Amino acid sequence: LTSTDQPSLTPRLDIISPKFQGKSQLARHRVVHKLLDEELSTPGLVHALQLHTRTPEEDERLQAHRLA
Repeated sequence: LTSTDQPSLTPRLDIISPKFQGKSQLARHRVVHKLLDEELSTPGLVHALQLHTRTPEEDERLQAHRLA
């Protein structure tokens, strides 16, 4: 089977943390990758991962925008 023969099973993580304050998206993703290093480096366990990282304030604005 090729990847086009099956639906995408890429996990999506929405992570909201005050520790992301003042950090770029790249820096935020590096923090998460460091925490998940063992899982990400285990062959066959995780092939791809979608990360959506926000501060609580950014998440509040996003939720307010979605409700508007």
